[in-house]
Amino acid sequence: MLNPRLILLKNNESIIAEVEELDVEMGLPDCKLINPFTVGTDYIYEGEEKWIANLPADDLIGKPCQKRVALERWPWYTDQREVVFSSDNILTILSPNAELLKAYIDVIPPEQLQETEETDEIL
Repeated sequence: MLNPRLILLKNNESIIAEVEELDVEMGLPDCKLINPFTVGTDYIYEGEEKWIANLPADDLIGKPCQKRVALERWPWYTDQREVVFSSDNILTILSPNAELLKAYIDVIPPEQLQETEETDEIL
């Protein structure tokens, strides 16, 4: 069952993932993040296909733009899709809004999607 959560970490990162609580001894990692992605924002400026890092910021001031959710695999440099994690690093866990949930569903491999009532409404 797909039930992703928005996780705000103490280091100011935002992660979206399914969270599974683990029954372990005190001091050990006590949750598993399944298919975690960092959450960010991508800005698309008028006349551009995507944000261009080398473009001077002054050229973008006042230029119309659209914001959209940008997801990146987390942690970087691994293909591992399940990460054992310590809840001590978590500030809070929230329900994602419809825009974030749709972006997350779009990046999850189809074989891992088992639609629920909540995901049916978004799709």
